[in-house]
Amino acid sequence: MSNILEKIISDKRHGIEKYKKSYKVEDLKNKISSYKNYLNFKDKLKKNQISVIAEIKKASPSAGIIMENYDPKVIAKQYLNSGASCLSILTEENYFKGKLEHINEVKKEVKLPVLCKDFFIDPYQVYLAKSFGADAILIILAAVDSKTAEEIYRVSEELNISTIVEVHTEEEARNRLQERGHSNILKYTLPANQAKESHSHPHDADVIVITGNIKIVTTTQEYNLGPGDEFQLDGGTMHAEEVGDKGVVLLAAKPTDTPDQK
Repeated sequence: MSNILEKIISDKRHGIEKYKKSYKVEDLKNKISSYKNYLNFKDKLKKNQISVIAEIKKASPSAGIIMENYDPKVIAKQYLNSGASCLSILTEENYFKGKLEHINEVKKEVKLPVLCKDFFIDPYQVYLAKSFGADAILIILAAVDSKTAEEIYRVSEELNISTIVEVHTEEEARNRLQERGHSNILKYTLPANQAKESHSHPHDADVIVITGNIKIVTTTQEYNLGPGDEFQLDGGTMHAEEVGDKGVVLLAAKPTDTPDQK
């Protein structure tokens, strides 16, 4: 973990404790149950052949202040008019100058699903993010241990909030699959622009993309997957594959004793 990430995480822990003093989990649950403006983040991404998650942020540790006259609502409307599928709003306060309140402010003006982009290190934050209107959260595996990541993911499932997992290395992706109980994990490197006509596998597959892009097309859905994206495919599902112009490297977990079939 880099020094700046360690500092961000340390400060984030203090910030979470302050929130916990002001908002009990039961209070957040009540707030969530009364909020009526949630949108399905993943479904929105599936509807388009090319899906864009447009980022809204005021600053970053490396660039400093990016936009002096920062108005998330104005930026969100510009993204909507440009065809964005979903929005990603930085809510970390100290280093990115964001606020959780920006999520609901934007959603009052723009009908697009919103990802709360922050450093999630405590399951409590999932309740907090959803109570402010978030439709999805980001889990950065470099920022949390495996047990905490799984707990955050479990709470997200319970609250029906979408998750995007940010994977920086093959090791993180492999650990992610192992945490799910997989031991037969295979690495595939597929060449650029490779296309495979509709076919099926007899086994279930749990896939994480490391680098590059691949499109998976089933009889009902089209999935455009990039670095860090996860995909579960049931055995027997007919699907076609199309690799992007830079190739793709992915890990696929299969049942033990399954033949190495691509």
